[in-house]
Amino acid sequence: MLTYAKIPPVVNQFEINPQLTNTELVKFCIAKNIRPTAYTPVGRVGWKEGPPGWEDPSKNEYLQGLAKKYNKSVVQIILNWHICRGVVAVPKASSVAHQK
Repeated sequence: MLTYAKIPPVVNQFEINPQLTNTELVKFCIAKNIRPTAYTPVGRVGWKEGPPGWEDPSKNEYLQGLAKKYNKSVVQIILNWHICRGVVAVPKASSVAHQK
């Protein structure tokens, strides 16, 4: 697309979270002035089951340790990780309490 588009893309949305970092694609997008936007930025929090190797990020011991150390929630730690990487993260919040 970059070779033929008259107006190059400025955003690329794809799945990015601590379990699926997509590091090379994030680096590529940033190098080409395309802002990576995270689909499922905090992972699949609360899912009862997932694919092989899947882990609920809210249960991750490392993320829980960081959350405790900085007095933040695991989700806040993950969102900050995105910001530090130059990734736009727009988390889904289906309940009013979750939105607050």
